[in-house]
Amino acid sequence: MSSSSLHRKNWRSRVYADHSRADENGPANNTDLSKHRNLHWLHAEMERLSEDVIDREICKRLCQFAGQIEYDLPIEVLRQIKASQTVDTNSIPEGILPFYRHYCFMVQRRERQDRS
Repeated sequence: MSSSSLHRKNWRSRVYADHSRADENGPANNTDLSKHRNLHWLHAEMERLSEDVIDREICKRLCQFAGQIEYDLPIEVLRQIKASQTVDTNSIPEGILPFYRHYCFMVQRRERQDRS
């Protein structure tokens, strides 16, 4: 084996080693909800209430969204949601608002099903 082919082989093994290290630490995309405690709760509730593919897709997008933002759902809003109080949508960050609205839809749908 020539020295140039040996050098190329070592270079390739280093590149593949870097990729394998990324795989050991989990997926490359940022879907970690651990730094967003309140969004994690909302995601868990939405997963619990999900009934179809659309619900699961929205939950997946919430995970992806949480990996890209630095802010969390305000604790006051979370307390109001848990107490089933009406929440002022102005107090919810704009990026989280569509997920909150879908959560409200899921809760209403579950209540309708329980009544019938």
